[in-house]
Amino acid sequence: MKMYTEGAKLYCFDNRIVLEASNHIGMLPYVVETKRNLSSLLGSHEVMKDESTEIANWGTPTRPLFHSSEDIKDLVNLGLTERSICSQIIPLLIEKNDHCRIIKVLNDFKDVPESILVLLLSYAIKLVNPNNIDVTNNEEFLKICEGDLQSEGTKAHNTKLNFLNYVLRIPVSDATLVPYLKNGLTLDNALFLMSYISYLLVDSEMEIHIEYESKLLDWCTLLMDAFYQQYLMTKDEKVTFVLETMKRIVDNLVDQLMVVDSLLPKLHQTVCGKQANDDVDD
Repeated sequence: MKMYTEGAKLYCFDNRIVLEASNHIGMLPYVVETKRNLSSLLGSHEVMKDESTEIANWGTPTRPLFHSSEDIKDLVNLGLTERSICSQIIPLLIEKNDHCRIIKVLNDFKDVPESILVLLLSYAIKLVNPNNIDVTNNEEFLKICEGDLQSEGTKAHNTKLNFLNYVLRIPVSDATLVPYLKNGLTLDNALFLMSYISYLLVDSEMEIHIEYESKLLDWCTLLMDAFYQQYLMTKDEKVTFVLETMKRIVDNLVDQLMVVDSLLPKLHQTVCGKQANDDVDD
């Protein structure tokens, strides 16, 4: 296609990048998964559009005031990105076994590197399940999930469970996380996570919002992709037990969606004041 232009030109519209160069046009669809990807390029904070009007107070100090914890304030002042700061701070806190401080520090971050996230997952699993309980032992597994342990205080164990729940809520990029999961977690870790997610989806009394439920299902997909070959090659009963449990949960969710799908036309007719052709009792 003759373009008769000098140099290359780049356009973006309708979630597509269009490159006009020489006698060719290239088109590439794209999706920006999360806002955090821009953070690594632009600095340590997400760019916000501020349209409010502020009256200057000339008595304020010229040094900017950073709303961050003391652990990272010096690094923020250096202009390091969130990913760089996270990579320096989190491993040190894990070595100190201070999971409460880790949560406080993570509250300042929107962009957590995939390697650090997997490190946090491995650390959280060791906190919650230090004795590596067999996931097929329902009695012992429920004690871990419900915080009913006599070996340590219930309050302390619930704090560790909250830490694991917090880590599972951290935004991630699915495409880049799978290799880190393969190298950073063991098969037993993956089975425990899938079992714990199954507990949260079905048996837990904790209130789970739609976004968190969707995030938990995404984690199951990631764990399936990361350990797919090991699931196929391993004939361990634990693997079969965990996968069959997850399959029953997914089948049940699909059945519920099918019921809702069958009711939607009738609900639409009812809202519009139209009488259904088929008898509802049938």
